[in-house]
Amino acid sequence: MAFSYLESLIRRKVVNSTETDRKITAYLLTTDSRVVNLTITQLADRCGVSETSIYKYVKKLGFSGYQDFKIRVASNLHRQTPHDNISAAVNITNQDAPITIAKKSHPIQHRFVVGLQRFSGRRQA
Repeated sequence: MAFSYLESLIRRKVVNSTETDRKITAYLLTTDSRVVNLTITQLADRCGVSETSIYKYVKKLGFSGYQDFKIRVASNLHRQTPHDNISAAVNITNQDAPITIAKKSHPIQHRFVVGLQRFSGRRQA
């Protein structure tokens, strides 16, 4: 399943002029949201290209690097919760701390986040 955000971005910004670009595009458009959990090495292996090729590709898409790519793609995913069938968009930015990302990504697991905050010595906002 392709994500409309990523598919739209690829169609606008990547010409697919090289075989390497075509391999990366094909993988990204046929995979699901798990791509945001892959390291650059894992994505490169699955596409059959080098890590440098992945880095150059995400730069063509307009990202500052692979981490920026993952954050932006993750922030544009629409999640469907099985319990209440509510779809919600996650708004994650480069400036968000890991604890903030966890809070935004999994608001249902707020108790876990509060526990992490206590463990890390941070107070809940």
